[in-house]
Amino acid sequence: MPSEIPMRSRWLARLAAALLALVAVLALAGAAWSQRRPLARWWTLRELARLGVAPASVEVARFDASRLELRALRAGAGDALAIDAIDADYTLRDLWRGRVGALRVSGVRLAGEIAAEGPRFGGLEALAAGKQQTDEAPSPGAGLRLPALPSNQLVIEDARAEIATVQGPLAVVLSVNAQETGGRVRASADLVAHHALVDAAAKLELSGAGDAISGGAALGLRIAPGAGLGLPISAGSLALTAQLEISGPEILVSLGPGPFALTLGEGPEALRLEGSTPQARLRTQLGDDGTLTPLQLEANGGDLRAPGFEARGIELDAKLELPWRLDGRIAVRELKDRQDPPRAPGFALEGRVTPEKTGLGFDLRATETKQRVVLHAQGSFDPAAGSGDARLRMEPVHFAKDGLQPAQLAPLLAGRMTSVNGTLEATGRARYSAGRTQLVLDLAARDLGFETPLAQVEGVNGTLRVEGPGPFSTPPSQLVSIGLVRFGLDLSNGLVAGQLRPDGVIAIEKAEWQTLGGRVRTAGSLDPKATHQALVLVAEDLDLAQVLALVDLEGLSGEGRLDGRLPIERSAEAIEIRGGAIGARPGARLRYQPAPGVASLKQAGPGFDLLLGAFEDLHVETLAVELDGDANGTMKVVLHVVGVNPEFQDGRPIHYNLSVESRLADLLRKGAAVYKIPQEIEERLERFGQQAR
Repeated sequence: MPSEIPMRSRWLARLAAALLALVAVLALAGAAWSQRRPLARWWTLRELARLGVAPASVEVARFDASRLELRALRAGAGDALAIDAIDADYTLRDLWRGRVGALRVSGVRLAGEIAAEGPRFGGLEALAAGKQQTDEAPSPGAGLRLPALPSNQLVIEDARAEIATVQGPLAVVLSVNAQETGGRVRASADLVAHHALVDAAAKLELSGAGDAISGGAALGLRIAPGAGLGLPISAGSLALTAQLEISGPEILVSLGPGPFALTLGEGPEALRLEGSTPQARLRTQLGDDGTLTPLQLEANGGDLRAPGFEARGIELDAKLELPWRLDGRIAVRELKDRQDPPRAPGFALEGRVTPEKTGLGFDLRATETKQRVVLHAQGSFDPAAGSGDARLRMEPVHFAKDGLQPAQLAPLLAGRMTSVNGTLEATGRARYSAGRTQLVLDLAARDLGFETPLAQVEGVNGTLRVEGPGPFSTPPSQLVSIGLVRFGLDLSNGLVAGQLRPDGVIAIEKAEWQTLGGRVRTAGSLDPKATHQALVLVAEDLDLAQVLALVDLEGLSGEGRLDGRLPIERSAEAIEIRGGAIGARPGARLRYQPAPGVASLKQAGPGFDLLLGAFEDLHVETLAVELDGDANGTMKVVLHVVGVNPEFQDGRPIHYNLSVESRLADLLRKGAAVYKIPQEIEERLERFGQQAR
């Protein structure tokens, strides 16, 4: 019995000690609970400091078994980061799993700047650096994964950033709503950004578990005029929708069509493009080093409109290595002129683009619908510099009177020329830089002929250099030969040197033709847009016998040479000779051998007998021919003659005036045109052919 007393004492002592310990624990717990807010504040600031974020301050508005409320969190130099409220709801089970039930962050303000040496956010850039250092490297082939949420629900409301840049402030507003249920995450985010250069709005929705992710996005972008982004784009807008699928390292992005408008360059030379983007699919993989493999890009559809032309049905099958290295096939189902009536036929385009050191190379082929016109373009384009260079070639186009006609290719030419025959070919160079396009084309015409309502032209040969893009013009002294021009008179074996000016006027520096056994020459200006034109043909060394054929008096002939002037006036209805005058050189002779019917008149009238006798061999002292009228219609021809016949009345001088109305087009018999291409023209065409090959 006495031995039981010590045992009870020891048990009571132990019980008392346990009770005291419990009381102490409860007292400590009570003390801690009573100080839970200061403890929460201390823990928050310690964690921020551990991440390198200091100085910082925060207020704990509530901390109990189910909710934590933080207010007025400030961090970074100058309070670069300010958060109005952080609210966390949880249960003991959530805390045991190391997470909270719901987390809501609102009233976020971030201030900073992007300077030449990099971004600055009041020291908070250390937060991102610390995060990178503590993140585990992804395992090879792991692919992208949705991050684990710290809560079953995460809501970020009214998060704003104000970031100073060299071009002006950047303002960003972000909202996020994410939920995790049964290991699957669903998230949506809205972002709006405003800058003096760019406005952007984006909406993103994602869902998935682990590395199996799908979602969609919508993006709107507006580039302010004169933005100067280091690209050739000076203004524009873009709207896109996209679907995203991620499975391990495999990434698939499907883009839906959306409107866009872009302005390339500035000022009067600016080029505005608009249209809709094609449907596209982009495939890529996330490499073991965290970089993306080149994108496999497939696109189909969409359209592009620019001043004067439109492209529809854009196709692309290529690999894209960001930012600009593109390698693959490109095609456009239809390229057409937007002007009515169209100036050019519709084309289909196909070819390849390849990466080059400073941009993209291309080799393109454009084919008219019926394969009658084929164009080639080879060159390069540097998107970053906004510059490009292309070599151009048009394969020979063959026209025939009973075959292809220009109006079939360009309805705008309908009625302007018919019965076109011959071959037309072209080479050239196009350059684009600083928002401006320069175009140089070398055209080669071989045996080109055509008819207009007022004239017939045959045997046009030569090369022309045309500069553009518009208004088109040529350098001075372009040279072509023209085998035959018929407009009542026949002008053959012509050689014309001149220039097309930017105002559309043709400046003729020198033009020479053969006609009536001699030649004519002229110089001056022709304005195709004017209703009336005037040129003077200076006639030299004409054959009197051929000129007398214009008088329409059978039996009248002569020998000698004539010179003079033939003023030509063209209107929409006619080509006329007004006040034409040519005179014979000394030594000319006239003869008149009348037909039998006229000879009978010789016997009937003594006056006429005298005239016929004098003209049997008249030595001309003065002979002038005047022409006035429609070259293709009725022409008044007046013949003034002063001369003597030594065998008639002892050589008494004869004065005679004859006026008749003739139709030159009927009098000058139109046989087959015979002309020779000048050697200089042949050499130019030969050089062109060598360069085209």
